[in-house]
Amino acid sequence: MSFVLGNIRNIQANRNVNAPGGHLKLPQGQRVIRITGEFKSAQDAANLVIRANERGDALRLGDVADVEETLVRPTRYVGAQGEPAINMIVLKKGDADLIDLVDKIRAYLKTVP
Repeated sequence: MSFVLGNIRNIQANRNVNAPGGHLKLPQGQRVIRITGEFKSAQDAANLVIRANERGDALRLGDVADVEETLVRPTRYVGAQGEPAINMIVLKKGDADLIDLVDKIRAYLKTVP
């Protein structure tokens, strides 16, 4: 059983990526290549193909597991002024709007119990 779980974990780790892919030289100049395949929702993770055959039949993670978005129970606790706190690192993408980002963070924080 652990072999199957290890395979699923490896498939998930290899498909849920957002990483630099290198540079491409063109006559117009150099282009940066980025590999983007991050899960945006639990449904994206549920659609992850864990096995497929030549006919195109696919077994997806959602076929063998309940996939839901949840907060992970903390293994380390952070406090601020004697109260439980959340420690977040937020990185803005180069073309992102800063005000929109702040609004999204505030909206997310309202959902955290």
